[in-house]
Amino acid sequence: MQPRGQLWFELQRVCQDFRAFSGLEPKEALKVMVMVRRNLLAEQEAELAKLTEPGSTPASGPNDAASPAG
Repeated sequence: MQPRGQLWFELQRVCQDFRAFSGLEPKEALKVMVMVRRNLLAEQEAELAKLTEPGSTPASGPNDAASPAG
């Protein structure tokens, strides 16, 4: 499986687990997940913009973004 497919399925699993075990009502759980993903996306878009600027150098290695924290 391609890395993009692996990421997709892993993110789906995390979202399903959150919905199942968060203790929130389904609508509230979805709202929280959407908000968190939007914030993550905004951070990643900002990081990508910095990396695509002329003369920029990556602050971390290519595998750091895919590594789990902790």
